[in-house]
Amino acid sequence: MPTPAARLIPRPGPESLNYRARAHDCRAMAARFRVDFARTQMLKSAENFDRIARDEREREIGLGIAELGVMVCRVHWRE
Repeated sequence: MPTPAARLIPRPGPESLNYRARAHDCRAMAARFRVDFARTQMLKSAENFDRIARDEREREIGLGIAELGVMVCRVHWRE
């Protein structure tokens, strides 16, 4: 699994996928924390990124770029 810093580099394709990746990173980091307050804050951040990803996905669907972006991501990561 890439380090969280490596995952923050924007990938080609829909922005909603980047937000979902950030939410996943927040959850992974929260699992490592021992302090409840820090864990709670990271989980709140993950929820915010999930909400932003949903909103961005709706916008992408409205623009018609969501399906095209997924295809671009698949081709890019195969190379």
